[in-house]
Amino acid sequence: MTEQGPIRFQLGSGGVSTPTQYSNNVQILLSSWDFTLEFSQLILGAPEQENQQPSISMGAAQRIIMSPQHAKAFSMILQQNVRQWEEQFGEIQLPPQNPNSPQIGG
Repeated sequence: MTEQGPIRFQLGSGGVSTPTQYSNNVQILLSSWDFTLEFSQLILGAPEQENQQPSISMGAAQRIIMSPQHAKAFSMILQQNVRQWEEQFGEIQLPPQNPNSPQIGG
């Protein structure tokens, strides 16, 4: 039996430009088989009349589907990166919750 060296991974796009999309909204859908994350951009529009609320529209979405195992690993890596960011730049302050919005962590 021959001994093989460590497997090497090369990260990057191989010279191909990867599309970048801004997201300020995510919806998470669950099934017994996978997690679906739908990232989108909520866009605030000017009210049509002075006494109206601004309109909100949803920009293009990107859907990411992953196994529960990948979702858990992603969650752990994201938490680690948030901790590192806060150690370097300070605590991330969340705005007060709007009672009409879905609860964070709820």
